[in-house]
Amino acid sequence: MKKKVYFLAPKNEGWTYFYYKELSEYLIKNYSDIYDVYFCNSLKDYIKLHFIKADIIFSIIPFLFKPIWSKKYFFNLHWNFKIERKNKWLWVKLLYLSELNLWFCDKIILTSYYLADKLNFRKKYENKIEIIPNFVNNIEENIKIFKKNNIDLLTISSANFLEKWIWIYELSKEIFKVKDVNLNWKIILPWNKKNKEIILNKIKKLDKPKNINIEIFDFIEKKDLNNFYKKCDIFIYASNLETWWWVIMDACSFWKPIILIENDLWKYIYPKDFIWSDFEYRLKYIINNYEIESTKSYDFVQKYMIENVINKIKEQIN
Repeated sequence: MKKKVYFLAPKNEGWTYFYYKELSEYLIKNYSDIYDVYFCNSLKDYIKLHFIKADIIFSIIPFLFKPIWSKKYFFNLHWNFKIERKNKWLWVKLLYLSELNLWFCDKIILTSYYLADKLNFRKKYENKIEIIPNFVNNIEENIKIFKKNNIDLLTISSANFLEKWIWIYELSKEIFKVKDVNLNWKIILPWNKKNKEIILNKIKKLDKPKNINIEIFDFIEKKDLNNFYKKCDIFIYASNLETWWWVIMDACSFWKPIILIENDLWKYIYPKDFIWSDFEYRLKYIINNYEIESTKSYDFVQKYMIENVINKIKEQIN
């Protein structure tokens, strides 16, 4: 008899939505002979799943109580709920149920041990924690022709959480120190207009050298982001409130060298060669060793192919 597996994602089509959607679609396409898989993301689904008969429920949204008729309930924690639940959106207020869900769930799914340490529950729930990381669907062929005299940088972010994305401003200060390399920096910064204005106005007040050009983009469909990855030379990123962030992985899948401004999270996931406090030093090192750094991104991301993550999901289902 096939096992009934449910994935509950947020309604908003952000990265956690696609995380579950793509896992569900992969299981449906390749393992429909052994699993009945359902992807859910509506308020109606959320309420029904508290009472539905299931073998296992994976949920990114905290439940009101442990699902009554489900054999297993896995709470998939992707946010620092103590900070993010302070935001004004109604759905975010469900994060006040996170501690309760950590207690009554059968397993706590994390992408790394970062949140367990940051929120100080690693020791308390060490027997419940399962690490299931993010993934990439495929690795692109490395076809970029690199020109040292004109570097294309890419940052993909969001303006929804000001505390998280104000780091684009901090990143700007580092980039603007570079005086002798022509840089074209594309920033994809969708959603909250008020936060976006705050961030961009702070950047405008900085002394930007003439060798640096900035282009700001609003929301780009996930399928259209590939063109941005392909055309960039180096992917750069910084954040003050993060748990993994998929776009870094996607950039690696396009063989792009990575610069991450120092953050406690990165050391849980990424090679130390990706993480720097001195942006200019790292940039110039990549320029002079581009093929080596490109290959490092490729080597890193290979172990995060979707099939490897699906195998971890299957272990939990079985």
